Amino acid sequence: MSKAFYCAAVGLVLAATPASAGDDEKPQMLRAKDAHQAASMKLSEENKDARICVRQKQLGSRVRFNRICMQQHEWKAYLVSLDAMDDEWNNAAKGELIK
Repeated sequence: MSKAFYCAAVGLVLAATPASAGDDEKPQMLRAKDAHQAASMKLSEENKDARICVRQKQLGSRVRFNRICMQQHEWKAYLVSLDAMDDEWNNAAKGELIK
């Protein structure tokens, strides 16, 4: 595929995409440094359902990033699951039963 054809195809797709009706509204996507900040952000009533995005380095690359977007309650559940996994790994080394 030639570079000119690719640029023309991308231009057509972008031109065919309709503009949203409320361009002057606040964005429904917020950014955070990491999962802990995303879970502890204080959101206003307008942004309580907004998606919070975190950039994480892509494994095996020096420059690529993955953007992960979730709502705040999903970030909180994610942190709870990480803590549970951490507890399992720490207790497994001691030979303790996990309840």
